[in-house]
Amino acid sequence: MCQGDIVYDRLEIGSQWVWESLKGKYRMLKFSGDTDGAVPTTGTLNWVRSMNRPTLEKWRPYTIDPKTNDTAGFI
Repeated sequence: MCQGDIVYDRLEIGSQWVWESLKGKYRMLKFSGDTDGAVPTTGTLNWVRSMNRPTLEKWRPYTIDPKTNDTAGFI
C-alpha cells in the first residue's frame, strides 16, 4: 500500500525532532500504531522514556466493549 511518491527517511531520532521544535508552542499528542514499520511502537516508547517524565498511571490495556473485554490498545 505504501508505494509511489511516498518517501520514508530513516533517522534514529524519528519524529522526535518535530516535538522538540514545537514544544511550548502547541499541546501535542504522540500517537504510534503497531503495524507501521516506519514508525514502530518501540521507538515511540524509547522516546517517551528518554524524556524522564513521571509515570502517573501504569501501562495497561483498554477495551472498547466491556462485554467482550477485547483489548483495543494500551494506555
